[in-house]
Amino acid sequence: VSRSYLNVAYFIVTTVLIIAITLESILVDQIGRKLLLLLSLTIMSASAFVLGLFLFLKDLHKVDNYFEYQWIAEVFCVVLFTFAHGTGVGPIAWVTLGEIFGSHHKWLGVSLSSMVMWASMLGVDVLFHEIREIVATGGIFWFHCVICVGGYIFILLVFRELREQPLDNITKTFTRKHESLIETFIAKV
Repeated sequence: VSRSYLNVAYFIVTTVLIIAITLESILVDQIGRKLLLLLSLTIMSASAFVLGLFLFLKDLHKVDNYFEYQWIAEVFCVVLFTFAHGTGVGPIAWVTLGEIFGSHHKWLGVSLSSMVMWASMLGVDVLFHEIREIVATGGIFWFHCVICVGGYIFILLVFRELREQPLDNITKTFTRKHESLIETFIAKV
């Protein structure tokens, strides 16, 4: 892949992310976080599944493309996935994270959550080639599809809509149950 194609790809992904995050900031107050997360995860799982299917069939039959413009469909899946992530899961996760933890323990909760996220990303980067050898490239995207479906189920069953509630009320509802657990954890640290 030439450097000029990579520059175009980076430009497209960055532009899509900027548009998606701008759209998310407009839509989040109108349709709510829960619905936006569910839509985002639905689109992400569908695009990951389709992209995984394309790549699995390529690996299975050792062909470059099944039809002439398959690369356009693959790029569309990546752009759609990026757009869905930028309008839902990406920004809403960080906003919600700040609301879940009380002001006394926000530093610990956000720090631990960030550590787990970055450690997971490092693990994926380090193990990517080994995982690809085991499940093929399509399998990686199918695994991500399964993660998105799991996230969808979690949001559907556990996540509460917090729209139009003052931050103090949101924090109190989350911290009442877990205050003693967090206090115990901090005392041991």
